[in-house]
Amino acid sequence: MGMNLPKKQILRRQEDFLSLRQNGLRLECGPFVFNASKVGPEDRPARLGVVTSKRAVGDAVRRNRARRVFKEIFRTHPGCLPAGWDAVVIVRGDVDRTPHEKLTRKFLQACEDAVAGRVRPRAPRPPKEGGKPAGRNQGAAPPAAASGENPA
Repeated sequence: MGMNLPKKQILRRQEDFLSLRQNGLRLECGPFVFNASKVGPEDRPARLGVVTSKRAVGDAVRRNRARRVFKEIFRTHPGCLPAGWDAVVIVRGDVDRTPHEKLTRKFLQACEDAVAGRVRPRAPRPPKEGGKPAGRNQGAAPPAAASGENPA
């Protein structure tokens, strides 16, 4: 047997990815987002899916490298998720700049948190300014008002 992850441990169907995204625990892990849930019977091995987008990760070489890294972490740590669990890793662009040891540590911590049901709250997003559509000179004060003088 080669060094690859067995096919029975890889998520392939779109329905599985969507189900985990909608119903699974979501953990923000910096260089990646981790979704996981117990979805199958105890006799089925844990499965992993990796999502890499061209926009977030880059060209095909970087996307394939990111997928290989996470599959290798999953393969070399067989007990990180119990049987019957599925996980999806959504890769962000800074994975190739993150050391392998740090990625492994974050991945294993995410697995442990998901199994224990610990969900870290998302960091609050800053509010959008005014809710107005972006345009030219949006939000800029007129020249007279900017100088503090009263034009009347």
